[in-house]
Amino acid sequence: MTSLEMRPLTVSRYRKHIKNSCTLEVSEDKKYILMKIIGEIDSADMFKYNLEAHALARSVCVRRFLLNLIEARNVNSVIDDYDFAYKNIGPSPEFLHGIRVALLVSPDDHSHDFINILFKNTGETIDLFVDQEEAVSFLLAE
Repeated sequence: MTSLEMRPLTVSRYRKHIKNSCTLEVSEDKKYILMKIIGEIDSADMFKYNLEAHALARSVCVRRFLLNLIEARNVNSVIDDYDFAYKNIGPSPEFLHGIRVALLVSPDDHSHDFINILFKNTGETIDLFVDQEEAVSFLLAE
């Protein structure tokens, strides 16, 4: 049994209604992973998408991520977000830690604010942006 099978994943009660998509690619300069999500997103999908993103990052020796969430809305409860950050991602060896993450969001969407704060509190270098150039500058900063 793998560590993923042993650890229960918190999932929104309304899971069956959630529809989304995710694309992953390495940036042209090969310095960060670009993840674009469209639709409603919860812990279960973010766990799955992050596993794929971190596996890709390991394969190309990258530790920086640009998450384009402009067309994505976090539908987790505050408790689900907390569990995701501290119980699902935090202790998991499948995920890189000590990474740099830029969350590109819509200016009027605050559904990602709390998860951003939680991951900052876990020690990750992460921030919210509404401008892609600023997000990329943050990622590439030493």
